[in-house]
Amino acid sequence: MCSATLIGGYAHNMRNIFPYPWLVSEGILPANLDHQAQRAFYECFARKVRNNYPSTTAFFNAVVNDSATSQLTALQEQCAADLFDWNIVIEEEVVTTN
Repeated sequence: MCSATLIGGYAHNMRNIFPYPWLVSEGILPANLDHQAQRAFYECFARKVRNNYPSTTAFFNAVVNDSATSQLTALQEQCAADLFDWNIVIEEEVVTTN
């Protein structure tokens, strides 16, 4: 068993590293999910972490490295979409001044 499974790949660790209120504020998850729905999300996310990061070092580098944050966000968004039919839509407004 790789150390990423022991440290990073468990649902309760994902909950501590990526708290539910933060995921709501980032638009990853909807507000007011019950405990069972949150647990399903974190189990999905932990499974994706185990499948995508072969070691603890790789996982923690992704957590602290800004360029890898988008990959972790994509994994979170995939779980949200799979479990809750929750699709993330990003709208950008471009403001130009003369």
